[in-house]
Amino acid sequence: MFRALLRQRRDPEYYIRKELPPTAKPYREEFHDLHIARPGV
Repeated sequence: MFRALLRQRRDPEYYIRKELPPTAKPYREEFHDLHIARPGV
């Protein structure tokens, strides 16, 4: 994890993607229905 933090200092777009187990449930279901407008996209 420390290496990932160091790499993020050089490359802010870098991240570690972890897969959730199949039994994982969303924290709040209504968040999945939101359509968030992103400026410039």
